[in-house]
Amino acid sequence: MIKGVNKNIIEVANTGNRYFDKAILFVKPRYNTETTHKLEDEARQYLKSVGIPSNIKKGARQKLYKTKKLRKLLTFIAVGVVALIIGLVYLKYS
Repeated sequence: MIKGVNKNIIEVANTGNRYFDKAILFVKPRYNTETTHKLEDEARQYLKSVGIPSNIKKGARQKLYKTKKLRKLLTFIAVGVVALIIGLVYLKYS
């Protein structure tokens, strides 16, 4: 629901997002002459486009992926080192 529109600011009262109650959009001065209807439509389209995944979520997901990948690599190296030590101990005492 678009709560208020003037030629400089559009306030969207119900964003449909579970985290954010409202959004305030500042209209660029060169678009001040647009109709209220046009500005409302653009506001709705913009808010839909900012949906999931947001850049913040995408960045966090990429960091998590890199962390998991690093963890797998370190686990693989640790298993290799343990296997090498076991093999050396076995050769020494056999």
